[in-house]
Amino acid sequence: LEDPTRPKFTPVVVREDLDPVLLTRVEERLWRLPSVVIEKVPLRWYPRAAVTAHVVGYVGIISPDELDERRSKQDQEIAALKARIQQARHEFSDEQMPELEQLLDRLAILQRLRSHAETMVGKTGLEAQYEDYLQGEPAIRTWQVNARNEPVKLLATRAGAPGNSVYLNLDAAMQDLAARLLRGRRGSAVAIDPRDGAVLTIYGSPSYDPNLFIPRIRSRDWARILNDPARPLQNRAIRNIYPPGSTFKLVTSAAGLEAGSITPRTTVSCPGGLQVGSMFKRCWSTHGGGIDLTRALAVSCDTYYYRAALKMGPHPVLDTATMFGLGAPTGIDLPNEHPGRLPTDEWHRRHHERDWYPGDTANIAIGQGDIAATSLQMALVAATVANGGTIYQPQVVREIRSRDGRVVRRWQPKRLRRIPLPPDSIERIRHGLRAAVTNGTAGAAALPNIAVAGKTGSAEDPPRNLPHAWFVCFAPYDRPQIAVAVMVENAGHGGENSAPVAKALMEQYFRSRGITP
Repeated sequence: LEDPTRPKFTPVVVREDLDPVLLTRVEERLWRLPSVVIEKVPLRWYPRAAVTAHVVGYVGIISPDELDERRSKQDQEIAALKARIQQARHEFSDEQMPELEQLLDRLAILQRLRSHAETMVGKTGLEAQYEDYLQGEPAIRTWQVNARNEPVKLLATRAGAPGNSVYLNLDAAMQDLAARLLRGRRGSAVAIDPRDGAVLTIYGSPSYDPNLFIPRIRSRDWARILNDPARPLQNRAIRNIYPPGSTFKLVTSAAGLEAGSITPRTTVSCPGGLQVGSMFKRCWSTHGGGIDLTRALAVSCDTYYYRAALKMGPHPVLDTATMFGLGAPTGIDLPNEHPGRLPTDEWHRRHHERDWYPGDTANIAIGQGDIAATSLQMALVAATVANGGTIYQPQVVREIRSRDGRVVRRWQPKRLRRIPLPPDSIERIRHGLRAAVTNGTAGAAALPNIAVAGKTGSAEDPPRNLPHAWFVCFAPYDRPQIAVAVMVENAGHGGENSAPVAKALMEQYFRSRGITP
C-alpha cells in the first residue's frame, strides 16, 4: 500500500489460496466489504515436476528489476503503437477500420500490462527463455469507483487470452528414464540427434519440484532447497563443469591427426605410463606394445596420448577443442549455460603463477588438469564425430503455436560450422570408438542388434577418492541417429557407472521408434 510505484488502481493481494470455508465466509460478507474483490487466478501446474524442472523452469511474481526492464520495453512498444494508430486514423479507409480497432485493443492490452505490478513471469528454464511467447493477454475489467477510489460497479469485462504453446524436441519416455536411472546420484544425461542438433534428453540429478514455486514458495521449502548440499536447483547438464577425462581423447585424437603427431602408422609401447620431466605420469593400465590409434581409443591408453600431446604441444590440442565448441556456450535455447573452460597461457599464469609445464600438456591430453566441460558440450563432441564433423546448435524447442493452432515459429537445424578435418581422419576416430565397444572399455554399452560406438572416461576429482564417471557414444555406427553423454559425479569408472545409463537411453530411443535394439 505504501509503494509509490504501485499504479493507482492496482489491487493489493491480501490473501491467496483460500480454503473453501474461508472463501465462503468472505463471499457471504462481500456486501459489507465494498473494496474487496475475489479473483480466480489461473496457475501453472507442472505434471512432470522434477523430471523436467531444469528444462521447463517455473514462473513467479515479477521482481522490481524485471518490472523496470519490462516497462522500458513496453514503453517503447506503446510509443510505436500510438504513432501507428495516429497514422492509421489519417490514412485508413472505412474498410480498414477493423484493423484500427485491433490496434486500439492491442494498445489497451499493453497499457494494462504495464500497470500490472504483479505479473507472473518466467523465472528459469524455457519459461524464462520464451517468456515473450508464453505470456498471454490479461483480462481487463472497467470499474466505476466512488470518491475514495473504491470499486462500486463493474462496467465492462474483456476476457483474457492464453499465451502460445511451446512444443519440444524432448522424448518424454527418455526423460523419465534418465530421471529414474540417475535417482539418488549426482550427475546428468544428455541425448542429441546428431543429424540436426535436436535435444532428445537433458536431465540433471538431483532435481526439484517446480510446483513448490507456484504461486510462491514457502519459506521452509526455500530454506530446505537452498541448504541441500546436493544443490538441486543447479542444472548439472549445462551449468556444472567437470574435467571430461578420457572422453576428451576424441579431441586429442583429432588434434594429433591434424598436427601429424598421430598417423595411421603411429604405434607406442605402454609400460604403464611415461616419464615426463621429474614425474612419472601413470596410465591406468599396462597395455604393452603396438598400440595404434584404434587400440588407444579402445583401451583408453593414457601413454599414447601423453606422447602425442607432448610431440605437438598444448596449442593444437586447445585449438582443436575450440573448434569442437569447448570453452564457449553451445547456444542451446536455455538460460545460464556455462561456457566451460579451456586454459590459455594467460589464464594459466594468472591461476597457477607459473609457466606451462610439459606435465600440464600431458594432463590436458587425457582431459585432466584445467580443462572442464559440461555434459551438453561433450554430447556435442560425440554428435560431431558421429555425423562426420558438423556442429549443430542444440535446440530444445521444436515449434511454437498460437492458441488456435497456427504455427508462430518453427526452428530449422542450425549448422554452426564444420570441423576442418579430412573425412578419413574423423573415420579413424569413429573406428576407434567402435572398437572400444566391441573390444575395449565400453563393452557395457553394446546392443545386440545395433552397432554402438563410444568412449569411457574417469576424471580424477582430488581430494575425493572416486573419479567422475563419464561416457559418450552414438548409434547406429553407420547412420547415427542419437549421441549421448552421461556423467555421474564421484562414481568411479565410466564404463561401469555411466555406460549402462547411456545404453538404457539408446534402448528406449530405438524401441520407441519400432527398432529392436
